[in-house]
Amino acid sequence: GVVITPILFVCLLVGLFVNTLLLVLGIVLGKNKPIEEKIIYIFSVNCFNIGNFAIPFLTGLISADGFALICIFDISVALMCYGVNVAIASSFVGNNGTIKIKDVCKKIFTSPVFITYVLLIILNLANIKLPNLVLNLTQVIGNSNAFISMLCIGILFKFKLEKSKWIIVLKVLGIRLLICLSLSLILYFVLPLQIDLKIALSVILLAPCAGAAPALTEGNHGDGSVAAVINSLSIPLSMILMSTLLLIL
Repeated sequence: GVVITPILFVCLLVGLFVNTLLLVLGIVLGKNKPIEEKIIYIFSVNCFNIGNFAIPFLTGLISADGFALICIFDISVALMCYGVNVAIASSFVGNNGTIKIKDVCKKIFTSPVFITYVLLIILNLANIKLPNLVLNLTQVIGNSNAFISMLCIGILFKFKLEKSKWIIVLKVLGIRLLICLSLSLILYFVLPLQIDLKIALSVILLAPCAGAAPALTEGNHGDGSVAAVINSLSIPLSMILMSTLLLIL
């Protein structure tokens, strides 16, 4: 139902840029590391929990246009998390820790999530609306996302980690928050957008790690327990940072 205007399209590109930058950083951090650690960096350094956390948390705190921006930003997150991230992780696992562009492209363009988003964007631009029956059915299914995400985190969560794994947790959270906070402030002062859109974009960059990250990490031969701890700790940290930024801006 979101009308994609040129301004929102720019925000989509900003989302893709930010997520790509963080993904590259994650790959660099995982260089020369064991495969289970590489996969943690791929899924936990980039991508954000928009639908299950940011949108409910920001309800009533930002404008309607700001929410439209967040929905568009979420498209870039989904394309990266379920398309590019999964493709690169699969390439790492299947090619002894190396990335093959051919395998990555094949995985991306055969990803159901990626294909669905591209088709929906095309339908939106062509002003073709889906029947209400389809929307109502997918909404019922989609409402289970939050429960399933929290269930996966709970199953994988292990607070008693080895010292070496706690170092990974602190490294991911520290670097991720530092980069995201810096980008948030830079975009706020640099982008020529109306004030409510700049606030929404700045705040959304401080959202927690993607809710699906632990499950995707575990599913791609990474250490899901470390990813679950990172995910769980990122939530209260994001609540504090997002609230503080809203008060300041």
